[in-house]
Amino acid sequence: MGISFCHLTSREAGPSRRLASEPGGRETGNKMKWFQHQCDADENKKVRKIEKWGLAQGGDDGAMAATGRYWRLLEKLGKAEEKNGRFEFEPGYDLDLVADDLRCSPEYLVEFCNLLAQINAID
Repeated sequence: MGISFCHLTSREAGPSRRLASEPGGRETGNKMKWFQHQCDADENKKVRKIEKWGLAQGGDDGAMAATGRYWRLLEKLGKAEEKNGRFEFEPGYDLDLVADDLRCSPEYLVEFCNLLAQINAID
């Protein structure tokens, strides 16, 4: 599952919600960084392994939480890349802060990142 980060320009929503490139559409100039993923990402083998791991950690809620944490981690890495040009967190953004942002314990985060590395979802 390749992930590429892009920039979106928000568009003013008119009565028919036209795109900025369409007649009557208009860009507001607000840019947002985003990453594209397939609508069938839930069928991806890596995502399914993340869900299975989360299921073992905490049932159905654990499966969904693990998947959400994976996407949140990608968001955080995308912000870091935008800031410093690398998919690395800046010095001082330590394990405790990442765990706080992902709403989990540092111990859970270590296990989670080990799983992601094991299945090649992160390096």
